[in-house]
Amino acid sequence: MIGIATSFESKLNNIKKILEDLESPKLTLEERLSKFEEGIELIKECQKVLQEADMKVQKIVEANSKLKLEETRI
Repeated sequence: MIGIATSFESKLNNIKKILEDLESPKLTLEERLSKFEEGIELIKECQKVLQEADMKVQKIVEANSKLKLEETRI
């Protein structure tokens, strides 16, 4: 899980760097488009990681809810 978090954080940092680059007047149109596409791909990857994390959290919550229900029946 630490590897996933590090990768996620790295991707976020790359997105921030791309945003900074896009604000620079030194980039050509082609360079801006390339950076934009790179940023979109990184955002998609981050969204996927977040969705997977959300599903894990939901499973944990559901598992704990079932445990509590079983405990009250005993």
